[in-house]
Parts: sequence; structure tokens; C-alpha cells
Amino acid sequence: MPNEPTGNDVLCSMPEFGSPRGGAGYDCAVLVLTRKVGEQVLIGEDIVVTVLDVKGDSIKIGFDAPRGIKIQRAEMVAAVTEANQQAAAAATGDAEARLRALFPASAKPAAPKAPGA
Repeated sequence: MPNEPTGNDVLCSMPEFGSPRGGAGYDCAVLVLTRKVGEQVLIGEDIVVTVLDVKGDSIKIGFDAPRGIKIQRAEMVAAVTEANQQAAAAATGDAEARLRALFPASAKPAAPKAPGA
């Protein structure tokens, strides 16, 4: 690949790596770093990413971040989003009819008796 990033390159986009960034609020830049096992990257003041292990084409990384920070795998977010969209598309206008079939109307409960009756 002639334009393969090396070192600390900033790229406008990296579609070959499935970069999820883009759209409103993003500048579409990707920072590419070279790190060795045990080396860290700091994000802001309170997030630390550590390279834990490298085996073949697999890299094990660790994230140290405050509890309030969401850390999610992009492919899992995409899978859940797709499943939700499929479920929403499957929900048709007859949902109310299906619920009524599951919970048929029963006789109305008797009115409570008046005190002292």
C-alpha cells in the first residue's frame, strides 16, 4: 500500500480500517501511533490505553478510565444497532392486535362493596 501510515501520522480518513468517526462534531482525523508492549497512550487527563500483548495480527490492549466513560467495541455497537433496526422494521401495525390476542379481555372485576354493607 503506497500511502500506508507510519509512525505518528494524522490522516483525514482510514476507511480500510473501518474508522467509525465522521459527521457532525468530528474533524475526521485519525492519529496512528506505533507502540510496543507495555507502552501507554494518554487520552485527556484520566484515560490510559496500554498495549498488553501482541501475538501475530492480534493486539491485547487495556483501558484505564473512569467508570462513567463508555468503552465499547465498534463491531458490537454496529451489531446491536443492526439488530435494533431489524426488530423495529419487523414490528408492524398489527402489534396491538397481537397483544390483544395474548391478553384477551376478561370479565370486569366486581365493584367494591360499600363499607358496612
